[in-house]
Amino acid sequence: MNTKLIILLLLISGLLTTSLPVNAHQLSDSYLRISAVDETSTYTVRWHLGLKDLEMAVGLDNNYNGEITWGEVLNQEQVIKRYAQSALDIQQQQKTCPLEFAPIAMDRLNSGIFIALDVTVLCQSDTPLTVTYTPLFELDQSHRGIITYTDSAGEQISVVSPDNTTLLLNTQNNTALITFFQFIKQGVWHIWIGFDHILFLLALLLPSVLHRKNNTWQAHSNAKPVFSEVISIVTTFTIAHSITLIAATLQWINLPTNLVEIIIALSVSIAGLHMLYPIGHQRRWLFAFIFGLIHGFGFASVLNDLELPSQAFWSSIVGFNIGVEIGQLVIVSILLPIIYGLRNTNVYQKWLMPTSASLMIIIGTLWAV
Repeated sequence: MNTKLIILLLLISGLLTTSLPVNAHQLSDSYLRISAVDETSTYTVRWHLGLKDLEMAVGLDNNYNGEITWGEVLNQEQVIKRYAQSALDIQQQQKTCPLEFAPIAMDRLNSGIFIALDVTVLCQSDTPLTVTYTPLFELDQSHRGIITYTDSAGEQISVVSPDNTTLLLNTQNNTALITFFQFIKQGVWHIWIGFDHILFLLALLLPSVLHRKNNTWQAHSNAKPVFSEVISIVTTFTIAHSITLIAATLQWINLPTNLVEIIIALSVSIAGLHMLYPIGHQRRWLFAFIFGLIHGFGFASVLNDLELPSQAFWSSIVGFNIGVEIGQLVIVSILLPIIYGLRNTNVYQKWLMPTSASLMIIIGTLWAV
């Protein structure tokens, strides 16, 4: 690979890493847990808003050094509370419920550092609530609010997004089936904005239309071996991450989140390296299975932050996992016909493959660092 191409790759990867998330697997989610206490003390709320999300929304880094301290957060406490109050409207019988905010705190979840807000909602707890939730949507269309509601009748977990900001809280109308379909949508969305998972999947797909002969890539002459290989790779990746997603969500196996994120990032780099120097090309399904186990821990970290309700526990896990598979199959069904059609061209074999591999190596390594 010549010097000009290397310089070009470095410039492209620099642009990509400034536009993609700093971490390999970082989502913009906030968590709102509403609990009905009794008929007189109304509702209590525990609200987690991401530290980096709040920095984007209200500005916390007063000295602009790239690090947010607890002192800087405290200096902006009233600003944070005003922003939170402007973005949350809770009504009962079409009347807005007053909100009382306690002093803020800082909390670490699997997906990062959050500001924790404890709020008392001054409404009687014997009538359903309507929640309108809008923080960060004007700044980040990928942001999602995860709302968990608990009362004496049961639990309800729902997701609000820029196109669905208002929610009726009523556990009597909530069923495991509703939760199941909600989490299917979240699984699809999660894989589509999970740049690390997409890059890893792409690194497995790009060589699938080629085979090795005399230490060079050559195009498959027909579709049968291509589809057989893709099916084996996707199936083993699915089985692997499903195993660890369930095991980690059930707390059977626990790995440090930072370690998981580093390995996921490195899996992208290693997959890119394998495109340049394929070892055991015919056994890439094994490669997909081994790293699929690690990617499953990344998926599980999202579910663990939700503190899934007991009555919808399995429907949430199964729905989320099915959603991930649907999202993954959509990506494969779009990309595979394109790369299959390009497989015989010099552009694909001499430029697209090595360039994509090099970018994956650089981006994955930077993510890991």
